[in-house]
Amino acid sequence: MAEQTLTKLLKAGYPQFKEHGRIPSWLLPQRSFGVVADGFGDTRILDSSRCLDLSVPATDELPDTESFPGNSWREACLEWPQISLVEDMITSLFESIEQMMVKYRQGKLAIDHQVVCRDLMVMFLAPFVPQGKNVLESIAAIMDANPESPADLIRKYTSVVLTDDRVYIAKVDNCICSHREWAGWTDLMQQQSQDFDGDYKLVAVTPPLSDGLAYALAAMLKEAPHAGA
Repeated sequence: MAEQTLTKLLKAGYPQFKEHGRIPSWLLPQRSFGVVADGFGDTRILDSSRCLDLSVPATDELPDTESFPGNSWREACLEWPQISLVEDMITSLFESIEQMMVKYRQGKLAIDHQVVCRDLMVMFLAPFVPQGKNVLESIAAIMDANPESPADLIRKYTSVVLTDDRVYIAKVDNCICSHREWAGWTDLMQQQSQDFDGDYKLVAVTPPLSDGLAYALAAMLKEAPHAGA
């Protein structure tokens, strides 16, 4: 299959995003990111963007990588205000995954994991797009938290999940569902993930991590193709 324009651009810019976002080297390396991007393809990526009414050009309006200046991705990353949030957001997400996976493996996680997944997806993406301001403020109001500190919001949500407070989590989830564009986006993302047609296998990560986080990452994030892996 011919490489698509948007996925090709994303793969070209990913190293700069990873460097300036201070994403750990072991997390979703370039080859694995390429597998994910190719698996979803231009159409699915654009569908998920339009679901949130993000301003995305049509594929025939996108430049090809050959005509795209080499330093454009670097400049874009440095000029993007939210780049400073990336490291802390990823750290808070994995801290949360580690803690919740311990209870999940023990069969003690009382909150529906699909609900947790949906809520975390929204709280993780919302700080990075203009359309996330309202839903983030609504969630923060329920949790008596600061919407300007989204990583702490994830941590506080996790602490509530770990106490098995179904009523509190239901309030957060109902809040997200009341924002129809975000509810629609989470439904689409969960469906796209189920339909993902990339040929990959899940492998462990290095350097060594705690058991809980290693289990979560092995189950979710580090992909390598079957062939030649």
